[in-house]
Amino acid sequence: MKNCAQCNNEIKEEVVLPSGRTMYVSVLPYMVGGKEVNLCSSDCVIEYTSSLAFSSARQQVLDSGQSVLQSEGDSIYEVFPDGRKVFVKNIEPPVPVVPGTKIDC
Repeated sequence: MKNCAQCNNEIKEEVVLPSGRTMYVSVLPYMVGGKEVNLCSSDCVIEYTSSLAFSSARQQVLDSGQSVLQSEGDSIYEVFPDGRKVFVKNIEPPVPVVPGTKIDC
């Protein structure tokens, strides 16, 4: 049996979020959107609910016939409701950051 690296609670299963991050689902129940979801910590609750909200908002925009911008690696694309992707511009590549790292601006 695995334990959550963050809170050390027993893990039932792994869930991959839309962001690609793996979330470990444990025995702690939380109410999210009116249903009970087992999440390992409040950090995972925040990421889970924000992922749901973002995905829902993105889909609402596409359903209304509008396009959305999304980044992939070091590029920005305009995505249309019919699934087409059009390159917009290059950007600086993402910088991996270890959770908890403080960045001075």
